Amino acid sequence: MSNQAYFGYAVSGTCYGILSEDKDTAWIYPSCLDEALRRRGFNPTKTKRYLAEMGYITSSTEAATGKTRYTVVKQPGPSQKKYRMVEFRLDRCAAGIEESVAVAFANPESSPQPMSGTVVSMFPESGGGEQLPLPL
Repeated sequence: MSNQAYFGYAVSGTCYGILSEDKDTAWIYPSCLDEALRRRGFNPTKTKRYLAEMGYITSSTEAATGKTRYTVVKQPGPSQKKYRMVEFRLDRCAAGIEESVAVAFANPESSPQPMSGTVVSMFPESGGGEQLPLPL
């Protein structure tokens, strides 16, 4: 994760959220995620819906209203205050990428031909913009 310095309990400056000790899960403040998505031209609601459908973030449906929430209640530090945060399952993201690559190598004639693309970081402080051969 390229923005790891912005996650944790003792971050000075901007804090995007926290990481689990095994780094399999990240909890991100919704306002930080929404701002980063908007800066890159994505609709935050549609993006979170897609990520939830793929199993990359946790979602729940309120029984009384039927409203879907893409956040969980988390106590991100030693204080007693609880926050709503977006729970990213980084282990599932990695598994999904590995599975896509395995399928592409197992059946190359049915896979789309890779095109050259630019990796754009959600957070400009991290650099981003490296040229990598990625399927678009």
